Amino acid sequence: MLLPIIGRAPVLILWNYGYWCNMDCLHCYSRREARMSVRDMSGEEADFLAGKFIEAGVMQVHFGGGEPLGRDDMLPIATRLKRSGIRVTLSTNGWFLTEAIADAISSVPFSMVAFSIHGSDAASHDAFTRCEGAWNRLVEAVGRLVDRGISTKLVMTLMRPTASHAVKLLELAKQWRVTMVQFQTYKEYGYAQENSGMLRMNREEWASIFTHLQKSCASLSPNDLKVDLGLDGDPVLAAEIGFPSAHTECMCGVYSLTVRPNGDLVACPFTSEVIGNLHRDDLLKVWRQSPELMQIRQGEKSPCGRS
Repeated sequence: MLLPIIGRAPVLILWNYGYWCNMDCLHCYSRREARMSVRDMSGEEADFLAGKFIEAGVMQVHFGGGEPLGRDDMLPIATRLKRSGIRVTLSTNGWFLTEAIADAISSVPFSMVAFSIHGSDAASHDAFTRCEGAWNRLVEAVGRLVDRGISTKLVMTLMRPTASHAVKLLELAKQWRVTMVQFQTYKEYGYAQENSGMLRMNREEWASIFTHLQKSCASLSPNDLKVDLGLDGDPVLAAEIGFPSAHTECMCGVYSLTVRPNGDLVACPFTSEVIGNLHRDDLLKVWRQSPELMQIRQGEKSPCGRS
């Protein structure tokens, strides 16, 4: 087996920047961890972790959550990383993205901001997030960043409640002048596992939605809208339903690591297997020497724990 070429440091850190969120999405991957966590990350701890990324020479840090913009210290930390030469990107639900925050995001600047979207109208999106007014706040937030020239992406996780809205999302993206749409495959982790009975699709449903999306994408100009169907990030599902994927193995643990608010390091956002903690372990030593990462890179185990 040809082993992947591993960089001296992770190219990408997916940083769960705190557990707190004002919404309660049906599939949330971090709500269960939030319930189990005694406390959230302090500002001092966030600054410490940022220093670890700078010291290691990480190329990109992606802020996720929870809702990162719900914390006052996120933008100063992002500015510190950016000034150190690290590319910074963000996932948000848009609720807190006021005109002032949009100005701050533009001044950092963030290379890309991804908006989580779970429907194609207020009724569907608000019902899924269990937050009245979420849709209106999202639409306003997207517009603010597009107007400022920030690279903006809509991200939809494909599940039974959202799948019927996927094709409509492409038209919405064009209307909103968004340049990218990314679909993600549903993973049974956190709330998504607890609510799997209402969220999980079978093989035929997966094949159907990707067939419809491919047909819709065929009429799009790449100059107007770039679409990622998400199968490159889930080669197992791609193989099961007979669709092409650029990868035969997931890139978690090969290209990226996930860092949780308490400093825990995991290969994949959708696993409970901790391989280190940045409050006691050296990031580069874990990246280069972790037995779990060695097994992943040799194809002996899946980074997310799937067989």
